[in-house]
Amino acid sequence: MSHVKTNKLSARTASGTITLGESGETITVPSGATLSGAGAITVPSGGSLTIDSGATITNNGTSTGFTSSTAAGEVKAWCYFNGTGTIAINASSNVSSLTDNGVGNYSINLITAMANSNYVYAGSVNRGSTVGVLDSGGTAATNRSASSPRINTWYVTEVQADFSEILVTFFNT
Repeated sequence: MSHVKTNKLSARTASGTITLGESGETITVPSGATLSGAGAITVPSGGSLTIDSGATITNNGTSTGFTSSTAAGEVKAWCYFNGTGTIAINASSNVSSLTDNGVGNYSINLITAMANSNYVYAGSVNRGSTVGVLDSGGTAATNRSASSPRINTWYVTEVQADFSEILVTFFNT
């Protein structure tokens, strides 16, 4: 196996693109190493980028690309949105849109679906000084969608309600 050591790689062409490997090959970042990108790091279709245990990814910009992982325990999607009136996404990753299914009932439509419908999620809701709870809109595994999970929001008095700040994160299992 060949070994190349360098402090910097620069593209020879005006496109500024550097290709590592061929289509279908795997590029591995070893344990303890850091992969850092102020611009874009693109893995072409059919390729993979493996991050070993102990390695880190540093994203110096907006996180938009961590959507294809199916590893258990990894964040697959997150969304911070206003659930009152005309619902609106404030910030998100791997979320294409929201659906208002009624008072305190929302579908979070994902760009890339989770690995299966056995996902885990965590979240919180807030409406000024009023707090509430968040639960799954699918009460059985057969009702849980890997591509468009549903959530319900409630006052602590067990009355379903809309909240102005809803934050939810979905994890693969």
